[in-house]
Amino acid sequence: MQFFSYVQWYHFAYMVISIAMLSFGSAGTFIFLFKKRLTQNADTVIPILMFLSGLFMSLVIPLSQVSFIRFDSFLLFSNQSHVGKLIVTYIIFFLPFFFGAAAIGLILICGVENISKLYFANMTGSGIGGLLPVLLLFHFLPQDIALFISFFPIIAGIILIGWQSRTLLIAGLICLLLNALCIINKTEIHLSEFKGLSKTLNLPGAKIVEEKISPYGLLQVVESPALRFAPGVSLAFSESIPQAKAIFLNGDWYGALSDKNILNYTTSIIPYNIKERKTVLILTPVSGNEIVQALENGANNIITVESNSQLISLIKNDLSSKLSEEELKKIQFVTTSPRTFLQQNQKKFDLILLPMLSTFGGGSGLNAMQEQYIFSKEAFTEMSNTLSTDGVIAVTSWMDYPFRNPLKILATIVETLEDNNINSRQKHFLAVRSWGTISFVIKNSPFTHTDYEKVLISCTKLFFDPLFIPGIEPGRSTKFNALQDERLLEYFEIIVSEKRNEFYREYDFNITPSTDNKPYFSQFLKLRSFNYLKDTFGDSSVFFFEIGYLIVIVTFFQIFVAAFILIILPLFKLGLKRQNLLFTLLYFGGLGTGFMFLEIILIQRFILYFDNPVFAATAVISFMLICSGLGSYFSGKIKMEKGILISTSAIVVMTIIYIAGLTPLLKLTSDLSVSAKILFAFVLIAPIAFTAGIPFPLGMKKLSKSSELMLPWAYGINGCFSVVATVLATIISVEIGFIGVMFLAAGFYFISFASNFAFKQ
Repeated sequence: MQFFSYVQWYHFAYMVISIAMLSFGSAGTFIFLFKKRLTQNADTVIPILMFLSGLFMSLVIPLSQVSFIRFDSFLLFSNQSHVGKLIVTYIIFFLPFFFGAAAIGLILICGVENISKLYFANMTGSGIGGLLPVLLLFHFLPQDIALFISFFPIIAGIILIGWQSRTLLIAGLICLLLNALCIINKTEIHLSEFKGLSKTLNLPGAKIVEEKISPYGLLQVVESPALRFAPGVSLAFSESIPQAKAIFLNGDWYGALSDKNILNYTTSIIPYNIKERKTVLILTPVSGNEIVQALENGANNIITVESNSQLISLIKNDLSSKLSEEELKKIQFVTTSPRTFLQQNQKKFDLILLPMLSTFGGGSGLNAMQEQYIFSKEAFTEMSNTLSTDGVIAVTSWMDYPFRNPLKILATIVETLEDNNINSRQKHFLAVRSWGTISFVIKNSPFTHTDYEKVLISCTKLFFDPLFIPGIEPGRSTKFNALQDERLLEYFEIIVSEKRNEFYREYDFNITPSTDNKPYFSQFLKLRSFNYLKDTFGDSSVFFFEIGYLIVIVTFFQIFVAAFILIILPLFKLGLKRQNLLFTLLYFGGLGTGFMFLEIILIQRFILYFDNPVFAATAVISFMLICSGLGSYFSGKIKMEKGILISTSAIVVMTIIYIAGLTPLLKLTSDLSVSAKILFAFVLIAPIAFTAGIPFPLGMKKLSKSSELMLPWAYGINGCFSVVATVLATIISVEIGFIGVMFLAAGFYFISFASNFAFKQ
């Protein structure tokens, strides 16, 4: 997940889980097809599979970086060769999982008399193995960790052989040697050519001067004589633009370190020009410039909140060379997530500053699948409750075309004011525009006539335009900076009015405010508008608007086809027995889909809790594996029929309880330390994961008593549905939200429960 986030983008993270599930399902089908031959030669086959798994663990990343294999997200829709490269990449990453899963499957089959203990040991080991890379990510790059992990299966294979076969032992030692060579000869990692870091390194004299690695990603600082930082700077700025260092997180632009603050010549100065702001809260700073700007404008108490300690360290070091000791004393750095701070904070602030939205020229939907909880309606409500009497919230967005980001942030502001029972919403926010940016300022109390006068004076002085101020004369909104499409002014008026819901439905992009239930602020694509957008902007251009969500949809169809070909289609060789076919399809399909829906949604819910997708994925996957393993072990001690009915119905009930109580519980414990959060997450996940480990082994046992020939189909159907559900859960969460997916998870487990009444002895 970390590797794909770095070389491509965040939306490939869930593809990794799909590939892993596809490999395990395919391995199960492979074992069932060749069961007799494999079990007869298990002593030789199992170590070989382990060696191959370990060898490919070390080779997948180097192979994926070979020029004729390496794909680029941006070129998938304009260059057909990259579709083939993506498929080859799937296959490469598929192999280590497949060989490892085949080895595990054979061990379980050959040791069937001790399957409960073996399955428990396997699941527990998998859970512990999931925790290890997170610790390593504080010190090593993802590709280096993959090499380290690759030794484990090879060593396990050698232990299994002992001195029984010198040939196999030599083969294992050769694999260890090859892995060691991979460590010595490090692979050069190539980022997508459209990544911000790739483009920046093309500048004259550009070089990476600092790197910091953590589970939050790879933080890199680039220096070049040609680098400048001037986000929508005023046309009134007559000095030379200062040189800057660029900050990148996982290869994506994050912010800049500049020797001179020029933010006073951008639209972000507006809240300071209305009134002096003594107490300032900066959420997720993109550089130290926001802090310097606050100090230059009279702030004497600045709190900066950022969960990435590496970034805080970088900003601190930069500021220490610019500011005096007296100025540094006015700054407090808090290492936590912005939402956690807002929920626990008791102070009041004159200004709450949010990070800039999108990027210059538009973001091409690259953040479409990234959960951005700081821009949800709930986040704005929490910020409103943290303001002093005359305090304001300020957020700046780059202009984009077609209009998306400014409209969505405006809709979020308007609906938050409405939810807070604030009437005459037009008087509680204003918007100011430069040639490239729009800054919004929001206030709990109405802006006064004096406030508006100060804003207009600032606009005249800095050649900005008041995009939204009640009562300004016609034409004043485009006096200094003409709009290519003046419908933006009309759209603003409609969103503020009672007609906005109708406008949401009719507009070609999704600009409905994001919520904690659907935190995808940068997801603008409406699938029903896709053909219209293609006709309007051209077949090639439209993909550059919303490529992030489209890639997830393409991944879904590719994974679906691959799952059918690799898992289901080979099973027809065994023949399709009619007895209990309906039970097999509904029961094992329901279990596979329900389990993966639960896992993916719990990962997404815990992202807000841990403020990090890696922490969330690690906690959920590891805890579910460990607890499901315990459940599987326990299943051997209970009666089959009763156990199936009680466990499946219990999961339905627990899922509904989670829907009602999970979010409040996570909010209530959001101020706990990381270690305490991990423990609490385990307490929350354990009951449902333990119960979810019971139905599958009991169902296989039930099927084996009357329809043993259907066992391969049961395993295959479960695997196929698990693979498809991984990406499908993400797509559904975008369309109907997390709660909707949780209800569907409960529904699929209910299908498994009800299917028992169709079973024939």
